[in-house]
Amino acid sequence: MKGRIRQFAETACAQLLVMKIWLTLLAVPVLSEGMLFEERVLPIFADRCLQCHGAKSQKGGLRLDFRESALRGGDSGKIWLPGRSEESEIVRRITASHPDLRMPPKGRALSSKQIAAIRQWIDQGARWPDTVALNLEQAAPKFWSLRPLVLPAVPELPLEWASRAKNPVDAFVFHRLAVNQLAPSPEADRPLLIRRLAYDLLGL
Repeated sequence: MKGRIRQFAETACAQLLVMKIWLTLLAVPVLSEGMLFEERVLPIFADRCLQCHGAKSQKGGLRLDFRESALRGGDSGKIWLPGRSEESEIVRRITASHPDLRMPPKGRALSSKQIAAIRQWIDQGARWPDTVALNLEQAAPKFWSLRPLVLPAVPELPLEWASRAKNPVDAFVFHRLAVNQLAPSPEADRPLLIRRLAYDLLGL
């Protein structure tokens, strides 16, 4: 009887282990080490970590915008131990339930897929490929509102349209029409412009 119970327990543990492995594989697709870091981990660092651990601020002596400083760690030492995600400080912080310990401290917590990606990366050796940009700020997404203003060159127009372009805005509009093989509408006369202005100010 005891032998059967022991055999049943061993079988159940093996099934649970297989199920855990499958759930992990479903949560984070299997990627090569370089692809895993560049496609999964790097965007997390760039989007959620650089505000406190980037060029402007290095809380706890930790800086994650350069490879060398990130591998060196902060004031308390390395924040990840290759091959040992459960013992790594970064995993303890991103999974902490207490708000004073959880990282990142502001905004929403990392999703389960983001945490799983960091765990997988560490368990695979936490390799930071040399081919990946060292400066994470260069790899961070550049939102249109954060990009510097740039004066674009006015596009050249066909000769028959260039005479109708009274300003650079017309040139851009006509250029887009030409790209889509469309012709501009006839120029509105004065009464039509006044009528449009009245509709715009007073409505229908």
